[in-house]
Amino acid sequence: MGKIKTAAKIMLHPVRYVRRSKCQQSYLTFIGRYLNVSGRIYATYEALEAQPPEADRYITGSDQVWGGVLKANYLCFVRDNSKKMAYAASFGRDEISREQMEAVKPWVRKFEKVSVREPSGISICKRMGVAAEEMTDPALLLEKEEYPADRRAAERDKAAVFCYFLNMDDAEEIHWPEIQEFAKQRGKTVKVAAVPHTERVISSSSLVYPSPEEWLGYYEKAEYIFTNTFHGTVFAIIFRKKFLVFLQEGKTKAQNGRLVSLLKKFDLENRFYHAGERVEEQMERPIDWNTAEKAVICARERAALFLKGEGGGEQQYGI
Repeated sequence: MGKIKTAAKIMLHPVRYVRRSKCQQSYLTFIGRYLNVSGRIYATYEALEAQPPEADRYITGSDQVWGGVLKANYLCFVRDNSKKMAYAASFGRDEISREQMEAVKPWVRKFEKVSVREPSGISICKRMGVAAEEMTDPALLLEKEEYPADRRAAERDKAAVFCYFLNMDDAEEIHWPEIQEFAKQRGKTVKVAAVPHTERVISSSSLVYPSPEEWLGYYEKAEYIFTNTFHGTVFAIIFRKKFLVFLQEGKTKAQNGRLVSLLKKFDLENRFYHAGERVEEQMERPIDWNTAEKAVICARERAALFLKGEGGGEQQYGI
């Protein structure tokens, strides 16, 4: 009987699986259109090490590339160590295990220059004997006009309230009933970017499966953004939207440190959701975009100097 139930469950939402497949294909199309990728496919790390792509400089970074011990993410395949740097690399948490520390320490020490995305990354690198700088996420290095936003899907959906959530197993974690009530009181349509976990708890009528360009279009079109993710917050800042951020719970709450660091850096800590306060009051709090913009400009200038090889200091070993 259990097998019959399982089979029935798989067939419950065939349209959803088709939409997800089309969404995934759109990401491959995006990569082919906008990214200069190698024509060679590397099936194993050994193949990458045996015949690495040729480049004047190798850069790893952004997101949680140093959240584990994958040698490729630490550019171990690069033969000339002076050619590699880390830009805004993240360990994905405030602390790493002793085992990971011992594994990656010799790899990180071989970088010409290291920058990380959060202050906690600086502390981790210091314990490895590496002097690291803090740099802003590369998504913030571009102006909003430089992003290929396609608003047609968002305009068709009249999506004035857009949500982007990750790592949640229960609608209460992102206060979904409150978001729905917030949109209802304003007569606004709310849409949620579908990912596997949100599909489990959010009604299909509220889900959308956007391509990367359409995802940007939803941000550009929206009046209000709700998110619990780092990059969901980054793009709310880029597009200067009224937004509210929910901290993650459970096993992934260790990722909240980068959100706290980001909003503190841009003096936007009042965008965190606080239980017990009405969503309407929190969302409508004024945002000092002038202060945030000054911080963004300063971060871009520092990034330009770092990537040009200026600023920073020599790596320090021996700790």
